[in-house]
Order: sequence, then C-alpha cells, then structure tokens
Amino acid sequence: LTKDEVFLLGNETNRSFDSRYFGPVPAQKIIGRLVPLWTE
Repeated sequence: LTKDEVFLLGNETNRSFDSRYFGPVPAQKIIGRLVPLWTE
C-alpha cells in the first residue's frame, strides 16, 4: 500500500467483495464512513 491507499475488508469473509477481490482503493475515493445502526 502507498500512503494514499486503503485496504478495505468486509466482515463476511466468504461473501465480501472487498480489497481482497478489488485490491487497494485510493483514499480520495472514500466518500463517507459506515456506522452500523442495528446489529444482532
């Protein structure tokens, strides 16, 4: 990773299309932050 990239991981490791699939994401592409409202 460079200082301007992030590596995103989903919590459903077998079903997540995250950085393991797409690779690093440029930090400037991040537009917000996910905050869970309801978890079980």
